[in-house]
Amino acid sequence: HYVAEIEAAKKYPSAQTLERLSDALKISPSELFADVTSGATAFQRHKEMTALSRELRAELNGRIDAVTKKHLSPPSRDSRE
Repeated sequence: HYVAEIEAAKKYPSAQTLERLSDALKISPSELFADVTSGATAFQRHKEMTALSRELRAELNGRIDAVTKKHLSPPSRDSRE
């Protein structure tokens, strides 16, 4: 039950508990923080998500700028005739 609460981020174990868990599982403590699908550590995943977040923000800002220019710019001379 306690492990399930840790997995659900309802409980936060001490370093000593993490060490005991990793010993029982015969893995290094850092492996407790690995993404099982990619093998990435929590720190690596954070870096990846931060980079992705920057890319998405830049793309979103570009799209907002394009829509803003399209709809808020004065009409061209050709379109007024």
